[in-house]
Amino acid sequence: MAEIDALLPEDVYEVLVSYRDVLRSYADGINELNVFPVPDADTGTNMAATMDVVVDALEGEAEDFSRLSAALKRGALQGARGNSGVILSQAFIGLADVVGELGQIDSGQLAAALLAASKEADTAMAEPVEGTMITVIRDAALGASRATENGADLGQVLRAASDAGLESLDRTPDLLPVLREHGVVDAGGAGYVLLLDVMTSHVTGRPLDEIAAPERVIASEPEHGTFGHRGPRYEVMFLLQADPDGVEKLRKRWRDLGDSIAIAGGSDGLWSCHIHTGDVGAAIEACIDLGSPRQISVTDLARQVREAVLDE
Repeated sequence: MAEIDALLPEDVYEVLVSYRDVLRSYADGINELNVFPVPDADTGTNMAATMDVVVDALEGEAEDFSRLSAALKRGALQGARGNSGVILSQAFIGLADVVGELGQIDSGQLAAALLAASKEADTAMAEPVEGTMITVIRDAALGASRATENGADLGQVLRAASDAGLESLDRTPDLLPVLREHGVVDAGGAGYVLLLDVMTSHVTGRPLDEIAAPERVIASEPEHGTFGHRGPRYEVMFLLQADPDGVEKLRKRWRDLGDSIAIAGGSDGLWSCHIHTGDVGAAIEACIDLGSPRQISVTDLARQVREAVLDE
């Protein structure tokens, strides 16, 4: 297959389908890396589940970027699972905002889209932590941007983004002590580098196994040992129909109720909301006067961590 110099809507659709398939195949390997913010071994599973909904939403919507982008936003918000899924969803929203009115995506536009994805991913987190998925997304985008300054074509920009993302991933243990303690890189960051490698494979025509993406990304040998859950016991997630002011009020209220606060969205007033908390009732009640919550899910993180340890 010859290298392509611009992405059409059907190319982006094919990339996202392939990414879903790769995440399904390597979810267990990514799960093994998952020690932050909770060592519950579900990052790969959550990212794959997020992509399942995204791909379903994109079915039949690749006629143009306007339709594809709207479907991508919708699927990303409705499908977000866990902390990593919310961050990935917000990155997709940033990307969709840039490409929605385009006819095709060239190297410069792709770099701009990756930068927008990074900025949006940062906004999802109430308290962004370096050495996590958001760091990898940012560094990959900066790598792509530097490549365009040197006149790189689409394939070169993607290779630069992928290489910068991998270098950033390798540095995550230097930034986040818990990763270094357990001998792993960041799980969500690993999942994002796989996206960049799938895109590179599609554009360059090189098979993914030739790029060796999964092996280079999840080649860590985890040293989990035995540890329990140390933070808030429950993960609460829901979709919220609200205006931006209401969401800001929710962020402020949630700061007193827990951590790992991630809120993605804004398209059509729909937001995907995520928190780790010890008070499920208060976390849900915090939004009742602000909008209409739905698809509420509650996960017992302490139980999930115990099960992950028993499965080792």
